[in-house]
Amino acid sequence: MRKAATLIELIFTIIIIGLAMVSIPVVLSQATKSSEFSLNQEALLAGATKIGNILTYEWDEKNSGTQIIKYVLDVTNGDSELNRYPDINSSRRIGHFKGQYRRSFDTNQTFATLLLAEEATDTVPNDIDDFNNKISTLTAISQADSDYVKDFTLKTKVVYINDDANYTNNSISFDFSTTQKSGSTNIKMIEVTITDNQTGEIIAVFRSYASNIGTTNLLSRTF
Repeated sequence: MRKAATLIELIFTIIIIGLAMVSIPVVLSQATKSSEFSLNQEALLAGATKIGNILTYEWDEKNSGTQIIKYVLDVTNGDSELNRYPDINSSRRIGHFKGQYRRSFDTNQTFATLLLAEEATDTVPNDIDDFNNKISTLTAISQADSDYVKDFTLKTKVVYINDDANYTNNSISFDFSTTQKSGSTNIKMIEVTITDNQTGEIIAVFRSYASNIGTTNLLSRTF
């Protein structure tokens, strides 16, 4: 029975231990990257959830009342083809169907708000532009629990954008802008920017668009 290792066995043992020691930093680095990726994914999910939640609100403050029908609103700087037609006395635009419960303008001119923020009378948000310039922080883990800290800022922006197009064409090509347009138009852009607070890096930007089309009162039959 041998009582000692041969030189070649010792060399192989040293090589194996050396390889194991070299791989440890790689494993730790991959684990860190995996954790960072998971946290970034959580931030992306939070951003997508936030913009989806905002889209459930009314298009404008003037739509947030208790009326059953949400009327199409007048705007100050939109494409003229989307205004009341044939004149200001009409309650419909080109493309609207005639009917009592169809989408339409209110009889009286009612303009979309120019204030893209919460109104002084609001206690909670009641339309999408109430979220403009709102900032929230997503904290992944507290510093007391771990040396690895990563948190994110979610900043929301809501602006009017260009709605110009040739709406008389049978086929309409439309490029959604990301630049704010002065006055009010028929399209609002909701943008959520996710920033890594440790590095200042922008992780993602989510954008969605909401249009001034009103809603209809659905007919139903009661038995």
